[in-house]
Amino acid sequence: MFGVSRATVQFAMSRLAWEGWIERFPGRGTFASTGAARSGGGQAADPDFSVDMHSLPAFDDGTAPGEDDVTYRLMAFGRKKAPSDVSRALNIESDEPVFVLERLRFIGDEAVEAESCFFPPDVFPRFDTSALDRAPTEELLVEENLGFRIDRIETTIQPADPDSSEARLLNAEGGRALLMLSQKHFSRGDRPVVYTDRICVSPIGFSYTTQAAG
Repeated sequence: MFGVSRATVQFAMSRLAWEGWIERFPGRGTFASTGAARSGGGQAADPDFSVDMHSLPAFDDGTAPGEDDVTYRLMAFGRKKAPSDVSRALNIESDEPVFVLERLRFIGDEAVEAESCFFPPDVFPRFDTSALDRAPTEELLVEENLGFRIDRIETTIQPADPDSSEARLLNAEGGRALLMLSQKHFSRGDRPVVYTDRICVSPIGFSYTTQAAG
């Protein structure tokens, strides 16, 4: 109708949701906000989205001129003790070893995201290692790689620490705004099977909020 791409529409809708002008409800749809969510100049405080599986491809839409411009650099791939927040998210014992995949995401020569994927001790993903240089996270977390289906994802978006080690990797310490996208992936029976933290350089990070469920 408006002669724009799907990614542009998704981005516009995500900004409207972020600013509190619309509300999204899983299984129901998108509605004009009642106004309760709009405060402080239109910014909704502490946004928290539940995202369904069908919306996930939109997380990587619109962030680069073409797919060939997006690459990844593997930083770590193995087991280490889980931080306390990861242990809580995966419902495992504190400091229990987990399998970790850590990567940097680039658009052209610019690092725009640092991501960490944590898997419980009984989950051992089977990745094609060549895909780790090119495949988005959503393409890695599929049934043939994990041995089970991810049925539900909870997503929380919040400001990231500008002085963190990830900020240094993104050349953004103390300067450019950062967003953290934290996701808990659940299999059947509401069992948490993957936990991811993705720290993004704004405004790149906003494209990761493109679709809430519905």
